[in-house]
Amino acid sequence: MLRDRTASCWARIGPGRARGFFSRVTDAWFALFAPAGTPPPIITRLAADTQAYTQDTDVRGRLAELGIEPSPSTPQELRRTLRNLTDEYRELVRSIPAAQR
Repeated sequence: MLRDRTASCWARIGPGRARGFFSRVTDAWFALFAPAGTPPPIITRLAADTQAYTQDTDVRGRLAELGIEPSPSTPQELRRTLRNLTDEYRELVRSIPAAQR
C-alpha cells in the first residue's frame, strides 16, 4: 500500500512506505464531480448527502467488506487535493528525463 496509514482491513500488513518499499505516498480515491456551472446550492446538497451516506452504518459495513474506508471531504478540500496532486505529478513527470517518459 502506498499510503502513510493503513486501512483497517490491511492492518496486519501495514503500509508499504513504513516497511521501506516505496518512496512515494498515494491513495486510491473516488470523487463525485458535477458539470461546470452547477449552482452552488446543488453542490452543497450533493456534498451533504454524500457525507450522510458514507456515515450510514450499513453503508460503512458494506464498504469495509470491500476494503474501502470512506473519508468524505468538502468540495473545497477536493479542489485543494486536485490542485496539489496536479502540482505534485507535474513535478514528478518533469523530473524524469524526456527519453524515459
